[in-house]
Amino acid sequence: MIYGTELKIDGNTYEVIASAGEYDYSWHEAALLRLDGQLYFAESSGCSCYGFEDNVSASDLEPVRNWQEAVEKAKDCIADEHVATFAERLAEIRPASSSVPGVTL
Repeated sequence: MIYGTELKIDGNTYEVIASAGEYDYSWHEAALLRLDGQLYFAESSGCSCYGFEDNVSASDLEPVRNWQEAVEKAKDCIADEHVATFAERLAEIRPASSSVPGVTL
């Protein structure tokens, strides 16, 4: 689970908009991140010894236009009940928007 509201990846500090996933001794997580107004979808997995930021680099981040696109990407990598949690968390923060034209939450 991503703790806090920021995540350091390759020297940049990304704002964590929302995250959800499966957690145990091993984990698989999806997240929507923001840097300089641009939204990014990220997913990662690992064991309890490492965190999300230990397994993700900037090249793993996928630019997305809105939170709905992030939810669609989450459907490919986490279980349905966790996708629902992810979507609910994102829906709670609408209508937050990005400073990049064409990018909205």
